[in-house]
Amino acid sequence: PTMGDTIRQFGKPQPRSLSSIIGGFKSAVTKQTNTLPNPSYEQKLWQSRFWDCIIRDDAELARIRQYIVDNPMKWALDKLHPDAETNKYNRAWRRPPRTPPPP
Repeated sequence: PTMGDTIRQFGKPQPRSLSSIIGGFKSAVTKQTNTLPNPSYEQKLWQSRFWDCIIRDDAELARIRQYIVDNPMKWALDKLHPDAETNKYNRAWRRPPRTPPPP
């Protein structure tokens, strides 16, 4: 679906909503990053979507908090980690290993 399809279906994001706050943050960071001489990313800077949910009880809140604590430790095992072996998920953007500059 295009942005127009999404707007027709759901309407424009409301000011001061979670979506508009995240969109504004992502826009500001992207503009600032694009002013750097050599950006460290090669394709998209952001995921195209984010997931939000309604936390309905204390057990769900505890589970989500634990996920936030544990998830960064799993990054080294992720198939998109920069040190992961080349695979179907990272083949398109994988950079060759850096070579040190000549002496």
